Amino acid sequence: MWYYALSIALFLVGGFMLQNSLICMADSSEQVIAPCERDLTFSEAGRYTIFYEYQTVVGERSYSSKRSFPGLNCSLVQMVSGRSVSLSPPLTHSEYLVGCRHGVSMLTFRIDQPGTYHLSARYPEGAVGPQVVLAVGHVGRGQVAALGLFALSAISAAVVFLKRWKSRERTDLGSL
Repeated sequence: MWYYALSIALFLVGGFMLQNSLICMADSSEQVIAPCERDLTFSEAGRYTIFYEYQTVVGERSYSSKRSFPGLNCSLVQMVSGRSVSLSPPLTHSEYLVGCRHGVSMLTFRIDQPGTYHLSARYPEGAVGPQVVLAVGHVGRGQVAALGLFALSAISAAVVFLKRWKSRERTDLGSL
């Protein structure tokens, strides 16, 4: 029986660590009201995620919209070189709930140099949509480590559970 408790404990610890890392990223992310044209300054090179916050507060204003992504066209350009930064859907879906902020990962990108970048988030020409909030957060080593630990804990939990389940089946069949 303790095998089942161990598998659940491993899964919960990994999930807790992942959620805490997402909370830290949400707390340190920069909120942007879209549609917009906005310059963002990144102090570190690395991987970033753009989250769509479907429920949030910016300043004293509350925003609430549908959970499905708005049809925004987004682009990011390095100001010094004029080069476009490649934006892509995230490899893994991330979601957070921090106080009144509810966000889901929408796009990821990697920058090679710190500096100022121009973000454009617009509805397609002729289309109209509501103002929504995007949050741009740095994916630090803590988030990567937490995601790895969560994956490892989930796999470990599944292995422990399945091993115990199989041995239980063999025991049950042996008693027949």
